[in-house]
Amino acid sequence: MKKNIKGFILSFVLLISPFLYSAEKGKTLSPDVVKTNFNADISNVNLDFLNQTITPEVLKSKAQADFSQIPDFAFSYLNNLVVNAINASVSSFDGVMYSINMKDVPDALIAARDRGVKVRLIIDENHVYPRMDTQIKRLINAGPGIEVRTLKGYQDYGRT
Repeated sequence: MKKNIKGFILSFVLLISPFLYSAEKGKTLSPDVVKTNFNADISNVNLDFLNQTITPEVLKSKAQADFSQIPDFAFSYLNNLVVNAINASVSSFDGVMYSINMKDVPDALIAARDRGVKVRLIIDENHVYPRMDTQIKRLINAGPGIEVRTLKGYQDYGRT
């Protein structure tokens, strides 16, 4: 279970990191983009907290995290966000994923390949050897145009 959580977090960071730069510039988390991708209206949501740098005061007692200012949709619809990113690819899609467990990602990758997008993926080798995951097997068996490579991951990330 711990390994799956680490993998999800790594996948999330690697897949979403290109959007974070755009979000910082105000391009990704705009009302139009959210309306188009998530069918949600955020025109009345105060997003000023995204542009603030807050230095917390040192507390003498244990503090609890307060996520009340983060909109409900901020971490929702990851499947749609990844699929929309793949669908927006024009010439190439390069992805690094721990595993492919979101339902529509393989279909989006195959569709991207079919429209001429160069698709390259790096995945953890534990999802190919000794037994291949179903979604990865679909991509490998989809024919030429989708390049899948493996990388040997380590169980304890960040340790030297």
